[in-house]
Amino acid sequence: MVKSGFQYVYDLYQPLSFKIDNLDLNFGHLVPSVGSTQSNIITVTTPSGHGYEILATANHPLLTNNSSTIPDTNCNASNCTKNISAVWNDPDKFGFGFNAIGIDTSGVATNIGTSNYFTDSNYFRPFASQSLSDNPQVFMSENKPAKNHSAKITYRINISPYQASGFYENSISLIAIPKY
Repeated sequence: MVKSGFQYVYDLYQPLSFKIDNLDLNFGHLVPSVGSTQSNIITVTTPSGHGYEILATANHPLLTNNSSTIPDTNCNASNCTKNISAVWNDPDKFGFGFNAIGIDTSGVATNIGTSNYFTDSNYFRPFASQSLSDNPQVFMSENKPAKNHSAKITYRINISPYQASGFYENSISLIAIPKY
């Protein structure tokens, strides 16, 4: 059988879909030397074509109403950046960061879409910050169409004994872009 035609014409009827299961992550009153995590699940479906990229950015560092800030994580050995993750499992390393791991429909880690950015659940990195004029950074992508591909995003805060306790806040933006 010989096939010919317009293989490069994509199905325009399959819309881009991007879902975030929890838009309000509340860490409550943060206390020095007590780590805290929250998570949500994102799910992406792309039109036929060449996949997608998902980017993240924060409006500013975590702040209290009196402008105390929680610094970004430097991970265990000061070797993670806004676009490179590293191991962060030392309870004596402080800051704010995130991790993303591709999961299947049962919540089992598959690393689909995230393996180029986070090796496993011990790898974290800080968010790009709009207040520092950082560009949003890719943390999940694929180069093929995706149908209901999900990732669990874990947000981690660990503040030092010298940090002010209190309620901290910022806004995280997750941006899905299809590839054509």
